Amino acid sequence: INVGSVASDFAIPMQGMYSASKHAIKGFTDALRMELEAEDAPVNVTLIKPASIDTPLPARARNYMGHEPTLPPPAYRPHEVALAILSAATEVRRDVYVGGAGRLLSAAAVASPHLFDALAGPAMISASKQDAAPRNPAGRLHATGEDSAERGHRASFTVPFSPYTRFTRNPADVIGTILSRLRPAKPVTDRD
Repeated sequence: INVGSVASDFAIPMQGMYSASKHAIKGFTDALRMELEAEDAPVNVTLIKPASIDTPLPARARNYMGHEPTLPPPAYRPHEVALAILSAATEVRRDVYVGGAGRLLSAAAVASPHLFDALAGPAMISASKQDAAPRNPAGRLHATGEDSAERGHRASFTVPFSPYTRFTRNPADVIGTILSRLRPAKPVTDRD
């Protein structure tokens, strides 16, 4: 199980080095999969492709923008990635997307790459910058941060879970959850 990103499928402007590293992970994963299949090895190779995940990555990475960085919304909880990895460890899956937004962007990039570049590029550049000045342009490579948080600081656009990812992993659970929320609430009586 290798963890890449939706940036394995398309480049993210303002994150060229990150995108290049995720393309490399995809290339390695695909080559390894083919080599193992050629040897009839009983090993499944899966690439996890998260969309934006609510981690402190933007605050800890080196920043050359002149603005405080952020992740393009929506961001999903790190727990969704853990569930995807667990799912890949127990089921035969080639690729697992974490976040329906990432899956949609990947499909759009494949279906119409020129249109994707023209529309998504400027939108992602804008969505990657906050209006504030950078708090720590040098990043945290050689210094510790003020905390050891696993989550980022932009909870306003964090999605609690990904219905898409959960549906692809277990459709029955998602359908059951939706149906249970559609049921009318139990009426309140004087005895309650």
